[in-house]
Amino acid sequence: MLANLTSLSHRADYQAGTQDLPLLNELANRYADERPFANLRVVSGHILVFNSLAALRVLEIGGAEVVLCDPFSSPFTRKITEQLEESGLRVLPVAEAVHRGDLFLDVAAVLGQLRLPQGAAELTRSGEYFYQHQSCVTVTVDSTQVKKIECFFGIGDGMVRAWQMMKPNQSLARLRVAQFGYGKVGRGVAHRLRREEAEVTIVELPGPNRDQAIAEGFDLVLAQSDPRLESLIGMVDVVVAVTGIANAVARSIDKEWLDRSKPTLVSMGAVDEFGEAIPSERILGGKGKPLNFHLASPTANRYVDPSLAAHVLALEEVVQQGATLGTGLHPLNPDVDEWLLSQWQKYWPTEDLQLAFAV
Repeated sequence: MLANLTSLSHRADYQAGTQDLPLLNELANRYADERPFANLRVVSGHILVFNSLAALRVLEIGGAEVVLCDPFSSPFTRKITEQLEESGLRVLPVAEAVHRGDLFLDVAAVLGQLRLPQGAAELTRSGEYFYQHQSCVTVTVDSTQVKKIECFFGIGDGMVRAWQMMKPNQSLARLRVAQFGYGKVGRGVAHRLRREEAEVTIVELPGPNRDQAIAEGFDLVLAQSDPRLESLIGMVDVVVAVTGIANAVARSIDKEWLDRSKPTLVSMGAVDEFGEAIPSERILGGKGKPLNFHLASPTANRYVDPSLAAHVLALEEVVQQGATLGTGLHPLNPDVDEWLLSQWQKYWPTEDLQLAFAV
């Protein structure tokens, strides 16, 4: 059954969970008149939480029929599924949902890997790795300026909140952390952990990310199987994977190192960075979704609003310009990116973007 999210809009929990989303609200106002998705069916690969449902509601206002599934299942998303189905809105299995529409609002290519659409808007770097080799038109949000807002401010904050929920008796303060990856998500996570007074060592390959981690005051070990990395893994309390690349951690360390020291393993990406040798139950929250996806609000609304709005606008670009763009992976129009950034700054003028944009 296709979604009609109007039935949720009167609920107090939905209203509370969709505050501080002014950019999505602006799109809703425009789409009510323009209806750019009229008579189109869109399959959503988003986690089922209130702020992502608000983005899907914007698509509906724009005329789309939205197909729901739950690709990043958690106790909270299962609760949302129950609420949706109580309202007569079925949440389909992912493998079924991908056959119900030819436009995908995809996250980490969870939909595209099961069936290639005619067009897709992709949110993540890991999804880009998939779609760049496919013969459909795809507009990506990952390289936008506004995605840095979510990545730097929001995801690290979400990780800390998820840790506090799942390990309430263990403060991050003074814990020794080995963090694999210092890209735009990794930077935000590392800086947020440092604010919690964790002792963070970055594990990275040679290159600009490594150089920036050093310049910003982090200890660093090269991501290669050698005695120094083995020694680090032997003494840390937590290992965080935030490279966005499948098997990235597995290629750098031996499973035996983790078996000896037994640190808490944390995944902050939607792909398996620890590899097949590490079972899902060994990772806090399991494999297949970032730790913060266990929260009712994985990313605070003000920080995810620009990414969600950009994702919707990327799908609009697929619909309106797909024939001109042609198959392949395309960045979101930079003028759209700039508009989103300027609007966000109007709503949140006290936010300091200098560090987030220091890449």
